Amino acid sequence: LGFSDDMNDRVAHIVAERDRIVASMSGLPIDVFPSGANFVLFRVRPGALTGRQVWQGLVDRSVLIRDCSSWPRLDDCLRVTIGTPDENTEFLTALADVLAPATSPSSPTRVMS
Repeated sequence: LGFSDDMNDRVAHIVAERDRIVASMSGLPIDVFPSGANFVLFRVRPGALTGRQVWQGLVDRSVLIRDCSSWPRLDDCLRVTIGTPDENTEFLTALADVLAPATSPSSPTRVMS
């Protein structure tokens, strides 16, 4: 455990970035599942776009995340792994861009429990 300080710093970075991603998703038509891991799982709400369409929109913007929509009980779900602050900002910008046509002030992000 000679590197415990480094490990603790890395964990703190991941937690802070995960919290920033979740907070930045507010106002988007998605539901975020609670996470204690190095990723955020979210579901695209039924409406104009499917999870697969959002995934493709992100790929078209050179942002790759995991499409979980074919997994049992994860219809329209996508998963983003926590990266560097720059990578996370690029993801958030691309996600907002892809979802812009479906975003309305009356449908804020919900955190699933």
